[in-house]
Amino acid sequence: MTGRTSSGAPNASQTRPSRQPGASARSDVARQFGASAPEAPPLSESAVPEPLVTPGHVAWLFGICSRTLSNWEQKGVLAPIRIRGRRYYRPEDVRKLWEEGRR
Repeated sequence: MTGRTSSGAPNASQTRPSRQPGASARSDVARQFGASAPEAPPLSESAVPEPLVTPGHVAWLFGICSRTLSNWEQKGVLAPIRIRGRRYYRPEDVRKLWEEGRR
């Protein structure tokens, strides 16, 4: 048996070189072609977006039923974002509506 050790495992010369922890295949390719990946800027609190708000949460917050929320959408009071057929609201839109005292 050529190229194998007595245990049946490939010789060290036939195995891939091990990567450093956290290194990716993309960085290996970039290094191979002499390109360097741009440094990512450090994350700040303002860079992390707030999660979107569900219709149920908005209805609960304002003490309204889902039909009232649908009416608000039709009147343009609060515009939903649709993701895969589901409705969500931007937190800043909900906050603005809350501060206006909409009820």
